[in-house]
Amino acid sequence: MLGDPSKGIGHNWETSRQDPIKCSESISDKYEGKIIATTGNIDLSSSEELKDSKFGISVKAVKLQRNVEMYQWDESCETDENDKETCSYEKTWSDKILDSSEYKKAGHENPSSMKIESDTYIASNVKVGAYDLPERLVNSLSYDKDLNNEKLEVQYKNTVEGYKLNEKYITNSVDFENPEIGDLRISYKYASDGEVSLIGVQKGNTLTAYTAKKGKSIFEIRRGSYTGREILESMTNANKTAKWFLRILGILLVMGGVASLFNPLQSLTDKVPVLRTIVNFTAGLFSSVVGLAISLVVIA
Repeated sequence: MLGDPSKGIGHNWETSRQDPIKCSESISDKYEGKIIATTGNIDLSSSEELKDSKFGISVKAVKLQRNVEMYQWDESCETDENDKETCSYEKTWSDKILDSSEYKKAGHENPSSMKIESDTYIASNVKVGAYDLPERLVNSLSYDKDLNNEKLEVQYKNTVEGYKLNEKYITNSVDFENPEIGDLRISYKYASDGEVSLIGVQKGNTLTAYTAKKGKSIFEIRRGSYTGREILESMTNANKTAKWFLRILGILLVMGGVASLFNPLQSLTDKVPVLRTIVNFTAGLFSSVVGLAISLVVIA
């Protein structure tokens, strides 16, 4: 499936019912500088195994990710109609450091750093058919497999003091069923090889992005076999969904802004139930009508 970027997306694309061009052993010069969609298997034969030497974990893959989570306090606060704030706390595993310096109640302190951090290992010399897979597409390829317990048991080396294997996690918890604040657990996932579909502009033995007039980029990798038209239609549908989501969000924000104008009046009538009901109803109706009208004018 081919197109001339200078004539816009969709120009000279073949019918969506045709199979995508299969990656071949050679690259045709006649497609140079044109948008192509092609399908093939990821080739890792020229790539070395990815290895996390810290724990002795290795796998032949496009990407390997060490995911580190820390057991921490998480604060959740709510404000009722009387502006009274109530905060609750629960212990949870998180791969982000939860800053407890602003927590409302003492006694829920989290460590400010992790002793071991997450990391990503990316293969080089990745190919799909005759094409070298560019770094941007390698990075955007989805993770599709977890390093399971069986593989960890075979590979894991006790290279870091205080850490042990517990099912699919490497952890420093003394009691994994009852972890303590600051404990770490480590898991792995990776992006395997297999069939993928690519779309982009052919440049030598690789692909580059095509940027449309409105700034949208055409440069994708997807697992499985797809035609160029299927990928473009999927991208178009995703863009439409995002636009409507932003429109609806914008309408709600405008309504909320208009409603906030009534806050002083609502505060004055808090102690008079009848007046409060009337004011709240009026504020709601007015903000909905005016907010919707303003939003429609702006969107149009």
